[in-house]
Amino acid sequence: IWIDRRNLVLKILLFIAFAGTILSIAVDLFFNRTLAFSWYVITGFALFFVCIYLPLKKQWSFSTSSTVVGITLCAYIVFLELYTQTFGWGVNYVLPFFLLAMSAYCCVIVFSRNYFKGFEFFFPLSIYAFLSAANFVVCYCLNLVIWPSFSCFLASTTMVALAFVFRYRKVKRELEKSFFV
Repeated sequence: IWIDRRNLVLKILLFIAFAGTILSIAVDLFFNRTLAFSWYVITGFALFFVCIYLPLKKQWSFSTSSTVVGITLCAYIVFLELYTQTFGWGVNYVLPFFLLAMSAYCCVIVFSRNYFKGFEFFFPLSIYAFLSAANFVVCYCLNLVIWPSFSCFLASTTMVALAFVFRYRKVKRELEKSFFV
């Protein structure tokens, strides 16, 4: 019964989001004769579909959902930069600090939970480290401000190394003995 109700609610939400997107496109085309603000609505619908509908419909794990949300928000920031042609604020400051926050989030979960069997949040942490490295390369090549992306790159790669080393039970026990934690 719960699955049927959840599927019905998800279908209703998808219909409302799709109808709102179509209505927005129609209004934009009617008044502006081009797609001006509707690109934001279309992107919002894509974010809704990828970040809310699919994880609930497919029952993705928490780490998979948070990784998909983080990556799509990074893509949305880059999309806003490209669409508004203000290449700077998002790539210079928003993206590095968002990636740093997501890396710290994954690292805290790796350390707070006792995951000794798998790499549930280690893989998303590695993805964020890779994205921070890509952001640093883009900022460096385009002569943008590099200190936020460089600091994010260093911090996220350090978190990956720490999460890899400290995920082992033996290392955690030795740290608990040494520091009385």
